Amino acid sequence: MNYSQLQISYLELKKRLSTSVGAKALPEITVVPPHGTNDELSFIRLVIWGYVLLQESGKTSISFLRKLPPWSSDSSAILPHVRALRTWTSHNLSFEKVSDVKTIEIATYWLREQCGTGSPNTTEHWHKCFTALATDLHSLLLKAITACDCFDESEDRDNLIAQFELAIERTWEAYRFDNYATTAMEKLGYDGLDAPTIRTANLDAWRRVVTSSIDKDSIEKNLTLRVESDILKLMGDALPLTSATTEALFKSRSPSELAATLILMKTCNSGKESLTEILEKLTKSE
Repeated sequence: MNYSQLQISYLELKKRLSTSVGAKALPEITVVPPHGTNDELSFIRLVIWGYVLLQESGKTSISFLRKLPPWSSDSSAILPHVRALRTWTSHNLSFEKVSDVKTIEIATYWLREQCGTGSPNTTEHWHKCFTALATDLHSLLLKAITACDCFDESEDRDNLIAQFELAIERTWEAYRFDNYATTAMEKLGYDGLDAPTIRTANLDAWRRVVTSSIDKDSIEKNLTLRVESDILKLMGDALPLTSATTEALFKSRSPSELAATLILMKTCNSGKESLTEILEKLTKSE
């Protein structure tokens, strides 16, 4: 099994999905492909290609297709070792973190099963690992292609395609969440936070909010609430003003009055009002 054979099956799946649902069902994979089958770099590139197929380009489509017969009869996880191998090859794992150690165990166990060692270092080792992973990915693509027959054979074809299109529509690109994070930070008064960093940490949860909401208005409301909640959680519900800044705004107040003001501001800072609105209420109460 080599990459060319894998690519042929990938293109066949793309053709089938494009015919039934549209080209957006399986976006292009643009990472550098492997050029050989028996070296470490080729194996690493295949791991990355497989990860992009499963977790990025084809994530929504594969998740939908696996619910269709005959693939639906297979309830096993979809190539869990690909995620572990990708993390093993691309991240600086810590031996002190339980999750990282588990990832290393999964990756090394898979490698040992394929080539006899958890630390491949010869062309024979890498060729065996490459062939095994390529075969796994090829088998998955063939299942996905077969599942596409349901679009032509189902009596409820139009509804099936409509469900698929909705699933694709609700799978947002990561950058689309950044504006929600930026708006929430401005609303809550937290300056200097990086929206993409916050989005990366919460991406899966935010995407679940989108897919779970019933319409566009619900998405807007529910996602705004969730993003604001996560930013407040990140900041430990901290006030967006330091005590020194608050003291400058309320110079006539004693230390005890300043403390009371901070407590009142924290109570009011629920995400429903901007900091300006809260301050206006407090200054009017003087």
